[in-house]
Amino acid sequence: MNDHQRSKIDRLIYDSLQPGRLIAEKDLAEARGYIMGLMEGDVLSPEEFSHYHRQIMAASRTIFDRDMARLSMAS
Repeated sequence: MNDHQRSKIDRLIYDSLQPGRLIAEKDLAEARGYIMGLMEGDVLSPEEFSHYHRQIMAASRTIFDRDMARLSMAS
């Protein structure tokens, strides 16, 4: 995996975690699809895939918790 590919994944995850980002889930879906494509193309090792998958899942949990907090404040 080259620096450009690594940078793209990192940027998608970083962007999704920005406060107030309305398309955070879209960013994470794109990151998931990107790592799946890299894995299928034998560009990403299983260890790298696991590393990025864990980061994406952690970001997803953070976004979910943030959204739930926002919804509870709105009610």
